[in-house]
Amino acid sequence: YESSVEYLKSTPIDSLELGLTFTFTQADFFDEKNFVEIDLEKGGAEKVVTDENKHQYISLVSKHVLEGSIQAELNSFKTGLNKVVGSQLLRHFNADEFSLLLGGVKDIDVDDWMQHTTVTLTSMNRNNRIFSFRGDF
Repeated sequence: YESSVEYLKSTPIDSLELGLTFTFTQADFFDEKNFVEIDLEKGGAEKVVTDENKHQYISLVSKHVLEGSIQAELNSFKTGLNKVVGSQLLRHFNADEFSLLLGGVKDIDVDDWMQHTTVTLTSMNRNNRIFSFRGDF
């Protein structure tokens, strides 16, 4: 994909007759042997990519690949997150804080963690041990 974009950006394409239009072809989600053509904008199948508009085409393809192709998954994630956390609470986080909320920190300071955490064995049977953690942060 990246090499195709670089080629389009750096090569005059009007004389190449590539037949590109403002569409994107991808495998059908339910049947990967079939392909679906998606308009990148209204009437995209009729709009030919030229040297004059190729940067707009590249932008729309990139947006589709990075966002549009996973829009259903993003919407499901957002719906689930709003049910668990709530949109009112999420509004208080900036992008860095939200990333930290989702992924945590790369490096864990085990000494700090142990210093501020109390671990209690809550119950135990033959197959399971259940611990309770209480943080004093």
